[in-house]
Amino acid sequence: MTSTVYRRLVGGVVGFEEGSRIAEAVRSLTGQAMPPGADWEAIWVVVSPDGAATVSHARRAAESDPRVQVVVETGRRGKSAALAEVFRRASGDLLILLNGDARARPGAVLALVGAAQSAPSGPFGIMGRPVVPTDERGPLASALRLLWALHDRFHEHLLAGGGGNHLSDELLALPLDALPELPVGVVNDGAYLARTLRRRRGSLLYARDAEVEITLPGSFRALVAQRARILSGHRQLSREPGEPPLGFAGLALREPSWGSRTLLRALSREPVGAPTLLLAEAAARLRALAETLRGGAPEATWARVTGPPREDAGADPARPDEVGLAGPGG
Repeated sequence: MTSTVYRRLVGGVVGFEEGSRIAEAVRSLTGQAMPPGADWEAIWVVVSPDGAATVSHARRAAESDPRVQVVVETGRRGKSAALAEVFRRASGDLLILLNGDARARPGAVLALVGAAQSAPSGPFGIMGRPVVPTDERGPLASALRLLWALHDRFHEHLLAGGGGNHLSDELLALPLDALPELPVGVVNDGAYLARTLRRRRGSLLYARDAEVEITLPGSFRALVAQRARILSGHRQLSREPGEPPLGFAGLALREPSWGSRTLLRALSREPVGAPTLLLAEAAARLRALAETLRGGAPEATWARVTGPPREDAGADPARPDEVGLAGPGG
């Protein structure tokens, strides 16, 4: 077990066309209850210049809190490149990464730091638990709840046993003294970081109490696009040396008793969504295969699967001279 005390926390939020969600993500970090003696050294927000409203909302978040630092990239190169900008600038004890369209629920940082304090010595990665912020009815909403319930049970079972090579990237904690490199063009950054940590004999942990609300696809087509992107990212990693990322289907084949129990329990709670999710997964696999046969789509070309918030229509556009590094007030 590690003896490190994590007091100097660093946040990292990256976004592309997130609109006002980027500010909500930042506020979900700055508003967290902190462990005794701990505080944010900085929260680095890296945004693409393509989304003027996103840049504007990020700068407004920086103006209201001196700990927030905004980096506007000179061009969109994908999420892994934006995360690498955070990695280069972060200085402290523990880095907490949050997707730009997600919100850390109250208590999430306390749970992540607590898990870090209990982590085995050596490098580690700790993922929070994505939660679906909807009680809507209908096949799509039910399919999304089913998908993320399986996602939760998969990671809970896999990581509790000390196995696997996958982390979800919605909310992640990494020690700053052992940050892995993250090349440009990586599609599934969580899976890439997890495999790199495994190669270093690091630990992968799941902090289920560190809840993070995710933004959901708004249509069946968007769900297919999201799943295809993830599957293409797994194919990308499978082409490199090392064990390919293990998903729910792979684990269920290895442990059929656990897989069947888990699937039946989830289906009993969300029977309406099962056909929709099955159809979406089949369509996504075909789309991912087509992308692979065409040579794969670069990370930066993937379209968003959720549209910008409605209030973005009235957001102030970013000025051309805002490209570069800026602290509070520009």
